[in-house]
Amino acid sequence: MHRHVRGFSVALLLFVGSLLIGRLGTGKELPIAPVESPSPSNAPTPTALTAVATHTTSPTQTPAPLPPTPTVQLEGTVILDEHNTTAYRLEPGSLIHPLRMAVRGSEAYVLDAGQLKVISLSDPPSSTMVVPPDNKVGGVVVQELADIALSGDELSILLLDRAGDLFRYDLENESWQVERLAHMSEASSRQHLTSVCAEDDQVFLLDSNVGQMWRHWDGGAEVIPVE
Repeated sequence: MHRHVRGFSVALLLFVGSLLIGRLGTGKELPIAPVESPSPSNAPTPTALTAVATHTTSPTQTPAPLPPTPTVQLEGTVILDEHNTTAYRLEPGSLIHPLRMAVRGSEAYVLDAGQLKVISLSDPPSSTMVVPPDNKVGGVVVQELADIALSGDELSILLLDRAGDLFRYDLENESWQVERLAHMSEASSRQHLTSVCAEDDQVFLLDSNVGQMWRHWDGGAEVIPVE
C-alpha cells in the first residue's frame, strides 16, 4: 500500500516539473495573480500630535521718566554786606534763651526764657520786658510762655503759656486779656496745647497730645475735623 502511494507522489512531482520546464522553455511569463490592495477605510487616519514649544514673553515695562529737577534761575550774584544788611547788636545779657519771635514794623516781640520781651529795631536797639501786673490776667496766673503769634489784623499778639492758657496783648493800648482757658468745657482733659497761629479773625491752636487742631473765632470754638 505504501509503495503505491509513494509511486503516485513521485509521478505527480515529475508531471508538475515537466510543465514548469515547458513554460520556461517557451519564454512566456507565468500568470501571476494580482494582489489586491486593501480597500481604504472610512475611518480617519489618526494624526500624530506634534509638540510645539511655546515661549510667552512678558511685556517689558518701560520705566516712567523721572520728573525734571526743579531749578532756580538766578541772574548774577547776591552778596550780603554792610550796605544791604543790618545787624542789631543788643546789650550783653539782653536775650538769654530766645525761642520764638513775631515782628511788626520796627519792633520784634521775642519769647526769651519764657518771658515776653520787646526789641526796638532802632539805632541803637533796646530791649524791654513786658509783664502783666502781678503776672496775672483776669485772675489767671501767666505761666512760662511757650509760643507767640501776631494777630490777623496785626493789632495784638497772642501768647500761649505752658499751662495751655491763651492770652492777648493789645499793642496799641498795652492791655492784656484772657483769650481762652486751657480747661474749657469742650476740651479733653488729656489736651496739651503747644502752638498758636492766627489768620484774619481766626485763632488756631495745636493739640499735640490728643492730635487735633482747635479753631476760635467770634467767641466760638470748634475742633477742625480731619478726613
